[in-house]
Amino acid sequence: MGKRFLFPTFQIMKSTSPVCLLAAVLLTGGAAHAKIDFKTEILPLIEDRCMKCHKAEHEENGKVVKPKGDQRLDAAWALLKGYKDVVPVKPKDIGKSALITVITLPRDDDKAMPPEGNGDPFTPAEILKLKTWITDGADFGYWEGNLAGKVAGAQIFENSGV
Repeated sequence: MGKRFLFPTFQIMKSTSPVCLLAAVLLTGGAAHAKIDFKTEILPLIEDRCMKCHKAEHEENGKVVKPKGDQRLDAAWALLKGYKDVVPVKPKDIGKSALITVITLPRDDDKAMPPEGNGDPFTPAEILKLKTWITDGADFGYWEGNLAGKVAGAQIFENSGV
């Protein structure tokens, strides 16, 4: 007689080929990913690579320092509103999210961010995390960031005045 298994699923798993498992994952779209937490997973990336140059106007060593390119990334409203025709984050649309565009440009491109010498480029895993967060709707949780200079009408949370 053959071996008896306490758990029949183990026998099925043992006899299932890796090709069948891969096919099952591909056909079902893979396992759902966990929701990305802005404050713990996205904000540290932006703070580390972007905010030195892209934060609200401030004084540094007695000089007024303005955000580079007038782009602020230190507030949820600023990430969503942008400046002129450049919108850093367009929820659910990585193709229209300038943040993704500039961090995926070739390093020798003048518009690549962060610029050479101003920080390490984003890793492929970090870029994927940012893309996933944007595709999932760019949820900031309750993080608002720096409200100084908030443009009238710029909203962060749906159905709120924030």
